[in-house]
Amino acid sequence: MSLGGVADPADSVFDLDYVSWKVRLVLVVAGFTFYLGVFVVCHQLSSALNATYRSLVAREKVFWNLAATRAVFGVQSTAAGLWALLLDPVLQADKALGQQNWCWFHITTATGFFFFENVLVHLSNVLFCTFDWFLATHHFFAFLGFLGSVVNLQAGHYLAMITLLLEMSTPFTCASWMLLKAGHSDSLLWRLNQWVMVHLFHCRMVLTYHMWWVCLGHWDLLARSLFLPHLALFVVGLALLTLIINPYWTHKKTHQLLNPTDWNFASRHADGQVPSKKVLKPQQDGCPAAMGLSKPQPLAGSSVSSICFLMGSWSTLYGLRKPSKVIWHYLQSLPVRAKLVCALGMAGRKLAIFMLGSHDTDRPILVGLVLVIPDCVKKEREIWALFLLGVLWVYFTKLGHFQLCFPVKKEIVILL
Repeated sequence: MSLGGVADPADSVFDLDYVSWKVRLVLVVAGFTFYLGVFVVCHQLSSALNATYRSLVAREKVFWNLAATRAVFGVQSTAAGLWALLLDPVLQADKALGQQNWCWFHITTATGFFFFENVLVHLSNVLFCTFDWFLATHHFFAFLGFLGSVVNLQAGHYLAMITLLLEMSTPFTCASWMLLKAGHSDSLLWRLNQWVMVHLFHCRMVLTYHMWWVCLGHWDLLARSLFLPHLALFVVGLALLTLIINPYWTHKKTHQLLNPTDWNFASRHADGQVPSKKVLKPQQDGCPAAMGLSKPQPLAGSSVSSICFLMGSWSTLYGLRKPSKVIWHYLQSLPVRAKLVCALGMAGRKLAIFMLGSHDTDRPILVGLVLVIPDCVKKEREIWALFLLGVLWVYFTKLGHFQLCFPVKKEIVILL
């Protein structure tokens, strides 16, 4: 199996010795450096020329620059993917094992880009306390998949190039968000861009079916040429893309066409506007019965980020063997997701009693624990982590009464 295929122009980057580890590593680093440079240049130009960019908060500026960088990579990926899908005779003749020098260039530089994107996204998550499971999963599988193609000299290039073609929607996605932030969501340009983007997301779904067809038709050759972990990663990633990620993104982008929304930095309301929230302040005596309310009062917001996480022995606090009816009265006003979270908190009561020992009557088992969820916490997995942290805290400190709070940027809602 030749690494070359069709002859390339002399002295070009497509004519390098890609068997050499040094050449492949240099191109991976070059891809990382190039797209890092695009990110920095975008920041400099936007700061100097764009008033919308200067009005954005820090996290939005990072996303703006990353969007521009992704758009540049999307153009490169689309061109390479279309050439492989429609024009290259070597890849068309052997979809399982065919290789081309120009494909090596795109695979190595794409690996550098995906590494850059993973680093930047996770740094942003740490700095701004955010996390997007779909995006993180997409980046994780993309980087490891292309890294496997860089490492394995026997891997065919056709499926890797078609994977790059899936980025064809990226430039339009980035343009959509930038136009939305600039206040052009009602313009013909934005709606036309959105129509094209939705259409391309449907094309992505058709393209994944084509990739499955190629995999099934050449399974024996793929199994012999790819390392087993790499093949498993590719199949699992393609399954997630086909069944979950692509339909989810297609649904969101179609909804966004009909209801212009900044999904990344606002709650799900039109035009990306976050509705004002009322703050329910804690009472001084700490007893909900003293509030004297005849019906449940709506809590501030309906997101998990503004829900208190209750755990503890209400027996000691109110002299009850069960959670107070007044407290349950308030739980009825929560949305369904919030009720599930609070139900988890109530389960912590029995767990805490079991861990500390209910037979010890000389000290209170646990008067109460309130975990105030930070505004930046938006995922159930993080709430589970806080729940376990609270249980361990109680177990090791053996405190009779305490309240654990985290810094929040917006409001704190307390049910006690």
